Amino acid sequence: MPAESRRGRGAHGGLPPGVLAETQRLCEEMGRETEACFPGLQPDSPQPAPAGTPAGDERLERAARWLDDLMWHKQMYRPARFRWWPEHLVDICTKTTGGRLDFSTIAHLQLLPQHRNAVRDVVDQFSGAIGQRLADAYMTIGSYDTIGAELGLTMSDIRVMVIWSGASNAGPEGWSHPQISRVLRVVGRQPFRNPIIEAWELLQLSRMYAAAADIFEDLTVDLIGELRGQRPDEVLAVASGSGTVERMERRIQRAYSARGGPGDPRRYPPQFASSAPSQAGASASGTTAGG
Repeated sequence: MPAESRRGRGAHGGLPPGVLAETQRLCEEMGRETEACFPGLQPDSPQPAPAGTPAGDERLERAARWLDDLMWHKQMYRPARFRWWPEHLVDICTKTTGGRLDFSTIAHLQLLPQHRNAVRDVVDQFSGAIGQRLADAYMTIGSYDTIGAELGLTMSDIRVMVIWSGASNAGPEGWSHPQISRVLRVVGRQPFRNPIIEAWELLQLSRMYAAAADIFEDLTVDLIGELRGQRPDEVLAVASGSGTVERMERRIQRAYSARGGPGDPRRYPPQFASSAPSQAGASASGTTAGG
């Protein structure tokens, strides 16, 4: 490329610095406008009734009751009604693949991202349902920091789920999945029920499905390693859905950095840190969902 044609271009898609700055400003402005539609994400977002008013005082009483109910709920179920162990992750993977546990070919490499995406679609459904309840809880509790501390969520986690919960992202039936309905049905039969308790229990199964999706990602990067030398990296990048070799390498590094290689216990996490380890992830030869 001639030097004059490169003049003024930046490192971000070849845009001149002035255009890049304006594009970034517009994106940030659009982001603020989007966030303003959801409770508590921006100063001009919907806010709970202020303290010192009849509605505000009633809200604060309700908030204290909701948080107290969540405390008793966690004590009763130590700490959640819906529990899972690593073997449940293998069960999700097995059902998603129609029973296949071994992956060894380029055709399998093409299938694994599809299986991962199918499970992530379930996570997305949970995220939308949780986001709705986080926004509802904010309008009573009045603090995402308090909500996050109770549920083990960062403000970034909360922001993503609340925004994702918008009706435009949901399907015709809203945020619907049999497991979501099951959670809400069970919680609805308890002596106390409120959005923060519902969010807590929905989070448990959401994290289970997210961990199962990670297993498919780990199987993908393992199979890339096994097929290297048999197929060109460019072919593996396309088959794995990475697109380019550079993106495939970053993907492998992220997976190994987050959860290690085959046999690493981080690949089959327990629901809670204190849960006893399971033998579901016992090592086996080849690339398998159970090893």
